[in-house]
Amino acid sequence: MSGKNSALAGRCADLSKEDISFDAIDKEMLGAYYCDGKQLSIPMSQNLYGIIVNVSLLEKEGLSVPQNYDEFVNALDVLKNKGYVPIQGPSSKVYSELLINMFYNMVGNDSELYGMLKTGDDGAVEKLGPIFDVLDLFKEKGYFDLELNDTYPGDNYDGAIMKFFEGDVPFWVCNTEKVSGMKKRESKSESFKAAPFEYTYIFSPLGEKGSYIYREPWFGFAVAKDSDAYEYAVEFIRFLATRDEINKIAEIKGVPSVAVEHNDIDIYKNVLETKNAESSFERDDKITPELTKAWYACSYRYMMGEYSDRAAAVTDLISKCYAE
Repeated sequence: MSGKNSALAGRCADLSKEDISFDAIDKEMLGAYYCDGKQLSIPMSQNLYGIIVNVSLLEKEGLSVPQNYDEFVNALDVLKNKGYVPIQGPSSKVYSELLINMFYNMVGNDSELYGMLKTGDDGAVEKLGPIFDVLDLFKEKGYFDLELNDTYPGDNYDGAIMKFFEGDVPFWVCNTEKVSGMKKRESKSESFKAAPFEYTYIFSPLGEKGSYIYREPWFGFAVAKDSDAYEYAVEFIRFLATRDEINKIAEIKGVPSVAVEHNDIDIYKNVLETKNAESSFERDDKITPELTKAWYACSYRYMMGEYSDRAAAVTDLISKCYAE
C-alpha cells in the first residue's frame, strides 16, 4: 500500500488517532504511508534496489568494490577483458533496476523534469539523456550479455541466487527482497560450500561522487477500520512499532530495517550507512505504479532495440508514466 495510490486506503484505520508511538520508525519510511492527515500503516522494512558484488572475485582480479561511476566502469572494463560477463540478471529486470535509483532521483529531485513527464513535454528527451547514455555505453562495451540474461529466471530469485553462488558472477542486479533469500541458500550450493566467498550489497555507483540513493518501504501493517477485533489489532501495531520488534522482523526476514536505531546486518553495511552519494530521494507520490511500470517496460524495450532511437523510447515513456 502506498498512500493515495492504494485502493485499500479507504479501508484502513487512522493509526495516528490511537495511542501509538512511532518514534522508533524512520520518519521518511513512515511518511510513505501517511495520506490526507492519516497514518494508514507502518512499514515492515525497506525495499532497496542495488547490486550484489562478489567481493572475493574482485579482489582476485586486483579490484575493490567501486564507489563511483569511474571506478565502476574501470572494474567493468577489467572484468570484461578477463573474460567475465560483468553485470548479470534477468532481462526483464537487470537493465531497469541497475538504473532505477538514478531514474527515480532524476524524477523526484528535478521539478522541471517531473513537470515535463506530467504534461508530455518532449523536452524530457534531453533531460533523461544521461540515463540512456549509460545504457548505450554498457551495451556497446559488452558489460551485459543479452542472451545470457534471457536465460535467467524472470523472478530473479532462487535460480539467480544459485547462479551467483557459482562464483563467476561479479555483479548481480537485484532488490533487497532477493538478497533476503541468499543466506539460507549458501548451504544448498555445492559450489559455494566448496569455495565460499565474500559478497556484499551496494547501490549502483553511477554518479561522479557516488551512488544515486533511493529508499522505499517494503510492505506494511495496517488495521481495518471495520475490524471485529479492532482493539486487538491496534494493540498488535503498538507492539510492532517498537525498535526491538521492528529490528527483529527485519533480521529474521533478512531485509533492511526501518528502525531509526537499526541492527547491523553485515550485508547491508554499504547501503544503510552510505558515505558517498550523488543524490538521494525517498519515495513520495511522484513515484507512481504507472511511472515504475513505464520505466521497466521502456528501458527493457530500448535495450532490446525495439525503438528507433532514444527519443522514441522517451516519447513512449512519457505517454505511459503518468497516464490517467
